[in-house]
Amino acid sequence: MANDEKGKGGNFETRKNPFTATVVRKGGAPDIASAIGLGRALDAVLKAGCAFMVGRTRDEGALVLTILDGDDRHRTYCSSEEELDEAITALSTMYEG
Repeated sequence: MANDEKGKGGNFETRKNPFTATVVRKGGAPDIASAIGLGRALDAVLKAGCAFMVGRTRDEGALVLTILDGDDRHRTYCSSEEELDEAITALSTMYEG
């Protein structure tokens, strides 16, 4: 039987985003598809019981990585592939070892 409850499985709950605003787009955030090692680092973060969020800044100039780890929130902004690689290395160091 399919799950008809909103916000469960494939039945997404949709609401208005309270954080939208008109912003000049500058672009340039790195593509996450080219991030080597992100899957492994993400597995380590999730196995540690943390939440992982990824998004872009409103002007699309950077990728934002956020980890919710108990009472702590770790966040970094990556505006180039090099910065994204550095962030992945840091995640691996923080959660794999």
